[in-house]
Amino acid sequence: MYLIFSNAKTRIDSANNDEEKRRILHVLGEAALGEHTQWILMNRERSLEQGELFRMTS
Repeated sequence: MYLIFSNAKTRIDSANNDEEKRRILHVLGEAALGEHTQWILMNRERSLEQGELFRMTS
């Protein structure tokens, strides 16, 4: 994701107008959502340990 955000910043900095910046940010947002979706799918089956549950309620 670092490379994606870095490339997006470079493209935004060189964009000619606000519409182009919005388009870049829209694509960046979609990429971030896709990354988060993959993370959730990989980690949703992971069970919480007893210590983690205790820390969450404290």
